Amino acid sequence: MRRVAQAGPTEFALGTHRAGYGLPDALAAGHPPACVPLLAPAGSAVVFDYRVWHRGLPNRQAAAHRHVCYIVVARPWWRDQHNHLHTASIFGDREAGAAEEAGEVEAAEAA
Repeated sequence: MRRVAQAGPTEFALGTHRAGYGLPDALAAGHPPACVPLLAPAGSAVVFDYRVWHRGLPNRQAAAHRHVCYIVVARPWWRDQHNHLHTASIFGDREAGAAEEAGEVEAAEAA
């Protein structure tokens, strides 16, 4: 797992997902959470509660790049106000096109 550690794995601050936990307040009070890097083989799938404070550690391997596929699944009403400030969908054009096509199909079926 040494190579994985050198690539800069994701580190998780344990317990920070709990309601009422404020990481900045805990740090200011001198009570940092226990932090654990996730050392998993390349190609592994990792599932975690997005409310857990996490970060990528420095990439110390000879290769300049590391590749990550990162997907967040959430309720439609939930927005990450700290990391993702944009509210526009990256699929906006497709969603608009799908809505137009659905309207055209409904109109054709009604005719």
